[in-house]
Amino acid sequence: MNICQGTPSELLGNAECLQSFLDWLYNGFINLNDGDLKESMDIDARLKHYLELIRLAARWDIPLFKTHVEGRILVRRSQYIRIENVGNVYQLARTYRSERLEKFCKEVCEGNPDIMLE
Repeated sequence: MNICQGTPSELLGNAECLQSFLDWLYNGFINLNDGDLKESMDIDARLKHYLELIRLAARWDIPLFKTHVEGRILVRRSQYIRIENVGNVYQLARTYRSERLEKFCKEVCEGNPDIMLE
């Protein structure tokens, strides 16, 4: 994959994604408080943001950034990864080679035999 091909949003993500990356790059962490999320819409939006960051980390080939974002999701895994979204998260984790996220999604499904991942 040529990382220089694509639209600006494919290459850089949105402004929030770029800000999160710059936070991590210059400060060593993403300056977002996941503990303040109470509404399911906010939780879903934050998960979408993190999954977009994983996509960008894979595209830019920055494994340390991807590991950091995976960690943010996995610290609050029961909040972010639920029965209703585990299949989608699993597919994205596989697509962007997010091994830790993929492994956790498989574990969720092992405990819930009604869920099919593939």
